[in-house]
Amino acid sequence: MFKKGGADLATDSVPILNPLTIQACFFIPTVDQWRKEIIDLNNYANQQSAVIKFNYISNQGGSINIDNINFGNSLSIAGNDKINNLKVYPNPARDIITFETTSDEDFQLTIFNSLGQSVLQQHCTSRQNTINTVTFQSGIYYYKMVSNNGEIVSGKFVKE
Repeated sequence: MFKKGGADLATDSVPILNPLTIQACFFIPTVDQWRKEIIDLNNYANQQSAVIKFNYISNQGGSINIDNINFGNSLSIAGNDKINNLKVYPNPARDIITFETTSDEDFQLTIFNSLGQSVLQQHCTSRQNTINTVTFQSGIYYYKMVSNNGEIVSGKFVKE
């Protein structure tokens, strides 16, 4: 269960208290006032269905704005090879993203945008490979790593 409230969930430092007009009751967030929360739902991955409930309780009035809810998963194919010990960070990425494995094996990295178009292909020869994402537009990107022995690992990351 995910629980957050008060200052931990606030997007504006000044709460709306005792509004005197109808207009004062409403808060319209600016671009910088939206929050991004990531909730791990892996415990429900094997369920055929799930119910997600958002519960807003306030003793001072106010409102909650929820937008752009995304559900997704990452896929890992193959056995216990070292490429499965993949770390991808930071996620979300700003200027760079690093792909780190415990394997000395080379692999081919392909990054796709949300339309499925390849935006980067790179042959990686070290355990730690840092990719410059400055030119990537904000959004969700998918990656696929293919090792020399044919093992495939894929997943996603967010570019802010």
